[in-house]
Amino acid sequence: MWDFRRFRHSDALMTGAVLALLFLALYARAQALSTRHGFPIHDERAYLRLARGVQERGGVPAFLREHAATSYREDNQHPLLVALLAPAMAGTAADFAGGKLVALACALFFAAATGLAALKGRSGGAALAAAGWAALSPGAAVYAQTIAPDLLFAGFFSLAVASAAAAGKDRRRWFVFGLTAGMAWLAKGN
Repeated sequence: MWDFRRFRHSDALMTGAVLALLFLALYARAQALSTRHGFPIHDERAYLRLARGVQERGGVPAFLREHAATSYREDNQHPLLVALLAPAMAGTAADFAGGKLVALACALFFAAATGLAALKGRSGGAALAAAGWAALSPGAAVYAQTIAPDLLFAGFFSLAVASAAAAGKDRRRWFVFGLTAGMAWLAKGN
């Protein structure tokens, strides 16, 4: 689907260096905002409560079994973020900091997914510009320190759209579309 063979080794090193700088810039902006966000608010409390419950009931494997058995009844908070948060939960006040680290990872995923989606059929420069836009956007910095599924959804949605646009009659590409669209729905599908 994405052809990385067209990059030379030096291009890959330069791209990696630029991406690392973009990710560091996103981290720095999120960290600056995070110092003013010292306690969970709104849906963050619910996500932390649910993730703690998942961890207490046996972690992500037990969470997946609950879903397979249709015994998980939460229909307001989306399951992908709960599953990602659960391993960071210890049942202590430090859970909020762990959740914020997961939020930062979601923001980095969003920036990388946006760049990857832009790479299809375009130059590496366009992909870097898209990743840069995503990493440097004010919204990404806010959500990078907020426990919310929005950036997971946006990242998977970007990949799903790029997959569908490139799929044609190739069944493997449609499989990738289905996988990324399904992950977007698990992130924030209503």
